[in-house]
Amino acid sequence: MGQQDWIIVGIVCWALVVVALGGALHIDIERKRRRPNTLQVDDVEVVLTASDGGVRRVRWDELAEVGALTTDDGPAAEDLFWVLVARDGTGCAVPSELGDEHNLVDRLLGLSGFDHEAFIAACGSTEDARFVLWRRPDAA
Repeated sequence: MGQQDWIIVGIVCWALVVVALGGALHIDIERKRRRPNTLQVDDVEVVLTASDGGVRRVRWDELAEVGALTTDDGPAAEDLFWVLVARDGTGCAVPSELGDEHNLVDRLLGLSGFDHEAFIAACGSTEDARFVLWRRPDAA
């Protein structure tokens, strides 16, 4: 399988997880890895505005799952994304560098039941892979 095939497999796997939660996953990860223009992280929500003008938002009180998606594109290109999935299946994939600039990881690490071992594995991954880092207890 080629690199693009593995990325498609990863996205399909994420979709299956979200379908099990009762929704459909709507996450756009552009193949060109264009960096989003802005990220807003506050006490209410995370808002990702992409370079094409598309806006994705996830409210903290609607957050159902946090994951990490890794690729083998690094280090020359973004290769780690924080995937936030809402209860309705919508979500966003935040490039890790952009998330770092806005203290997103600090917020994620503070979630009760966050899987720190999976987080460490994701941060060290150099392959196309997905990791579930946290699930809302009532979403299981």
